[in-house]
Amino acid sequence: MKRSLALISLCLLTGCSSNQSKEIDIDKTAETMISEYYNDEMIKANDDQIRSILMIDMAKNTCAVYVSSSNETNELAICKGEDEVLKKAFEERRDYNLTSAENYFPEEADKIKNSVIEKVGDAWVLITNDNSQDVLEAIKASL
Repeated sequence: MKRSLALISLCLLTGCSSNQSKEIDIDKTAETMISEYYNDEMIKANDDQIRSILMIDMAKNTCAVYVSSSNETNELAICKGEDEVLKKAFEERRDYNLTSAENYFPEEADKIKNSVIEKVGDAWVLITNDNSQDVLEAIKASL
């Protein structure tokens, strides 16, 4: 029920009509997904941290990035800007996290292997969560 209400709320915030543009409000979408699908404490990265995490030019890209504050590997990144740069940055981030997990948190490796990297509307998403596909579907439903 809680997730249904979140989807309806997100739908109202972003517009659900097929006539609406496929623009994602990255901050509102990220906040809604974090509150509904992420159980551990998540930290929102600032632009300097995002630059360090994703190795992208923040003058050309806009992002909302959340990382886990615990030993979990949960992450959510929603970014707009340079498509190929963002896709590559997300793939590199996933690969880096997978290598780290295999060495330090092997129980988290499968979660990272099942991360989702996809363009949704006008934004790229990187979703690392036990329910990555559910998060992706919720983001798509918001369009």
